[in-house]
Amino acid sequence: MFFSALLSRFLPALTKKKKRLEPDWKTLEQILGFAIRDKEYYRLALIDPSTTASGNGGKRAAGRSKMTSNDNNDRLEFLGDSIIGAVVSETLYRTYPNSPVGALSEQKAKIVSRKIGDTIAKRMGIDGLIQHSSENFLAKDAPGNALEAIVGAIYLDRGFDFAHQFVNHKMLGIYREIRETQPDLGTNFKNKLIEWGLKHKCTVEFCLIAHAPGPRGYFVSQVFIDNQPMGHSKGSTKKGSEQGAAKLALEAIESDKDFLESLQHNGLKQEEVLQNVDAGSCCLQNAISSRDAMPISK
Repeated sequence: MFFSALLSRFLPALTKKKKRLEPDWKTLEQILGFAIRDKEYYRLALIDPSTTASGNGGKRAAGRSKMTSNDNNDRLEFLGDSIIGAVVSETLYRTYPNSPVGALSEQKAKIVSRKIGDTIAKRMGIDGLIQHSSENFLAKDAPGNALEAIVGAIYLDRGFDFAHQFVNHKMLGIYREIRETQPDLGTNFKNKLIEWGLKHKCTVEFCLIAHAPGPRGYFVSQVFIDNQPMGHSKGSTKKGSEQGAAKLALEAIESDKDFLESLQHNGLKQEEVLQNVDAGSCCLQNAISSRDAMPISK
């Protein structure tokens, strides 16, 4: 009698805990647009690596007797990333038959970028399904990682055709909506500026000119093209500040048709100044040498 009372007291709590660890299957199937066959793939796809990180207090995922380094979505993310890349490449190839490889690669890099992936995942509602340890912060790119892992799970559960349809219709459909409202999202301005520099044989350098540490810290980076200061930008990360500076530099280049000519002119002037400085230094050295020279005895 006592045992039955004790069991009835603690059993609901244990059941409730297990349910909290179970993904919301109904919501996930609405996102996917089809019925799930093998839930284990998707359960794994929604387990963030923070759950299996060291120091998690030995917490277990639903249906798992022991947590290991493979009990998270890392491996599925690896698989899904490759599938997304293949589908996006095929779609771009068929959509733009006359585009050169460089333009296709640039477009693909933007679509599969971390920012675009995270934004698509959040719009789908995947961020609300991720399981993670309360002792570790959820990384800001966790939604995009989970989305890639889900694509890997779809491939293993229902095959390539289902994965292709999910990427081509669901993911790329949301990407087109993002492109209309946030056309710059996912663009790597730093890479674009470096490529421009290589094309026009100009040196491109990024310098950190200010930094404030702490929770409200910031970074300020400035870009130099052939030693000429261009745009500078402030961001919460060094990478973000460099992206902002590169964007401003590209905008300045695009708005000034004579930019290259003026850059070459400034470069020649700077070279002339340096030559004059070198010549002046040489004359001064000769004068000092003559003054300090020992007199020749007769």
